[in-house]
Amino acid sequence: AGKRSITNIFIEDLNIETVQTKLISGLSRLDEMRVAELAEVVHQRTGGNPFFVQQFLAMLQKNNMLTYNLIRYEWSWDIEEIRSETEIADNVVEFVALKIQGLPPHIATVLKLMACFPSNLVEVDLLDPILRGLDEEEFRIVSE
Repeated sequence: AGKRSITNIFIEDLNIETVQTKLISGLSRLDEMRVAELAEVVHQRTGGNPFFVQQFLAMLQKNNMLTYNLIRYEWSWDIEEIRSETEIADNVVEFVALKIQGLPPHIATVLKLMACFPSNLVEVDLLDPILRGLDEEEFRIVSE
């Protein structure tokens, strides 16, 4: 296996305007007010965390709450359904739990232990030996 380098990237949370702008750029054929409503809910549920924004939108699409109409070439959603069917705590916890369940046991155990410490105490250098020992499939899973 080849050597992998790890780089720290610090990404701040997105503000509501950025979430809306990014949504509007992807949903540009739609009414700006409808997109603004969706952006508000997405921001509320994710706190603007870029990772969770992407995961939240993917979850909406997977659960058919955000769908693309191939005939009309536009996205559609029911904002009230999204509001009533989603909660940030459940979605984040579920997402992380499912990701951890899909990992090799030795990696899942390390991540569970590391989750007990504040993020500022966990250095990437600690992860480096663990990540270097992964095969390509394991590394792909962890990288997701």
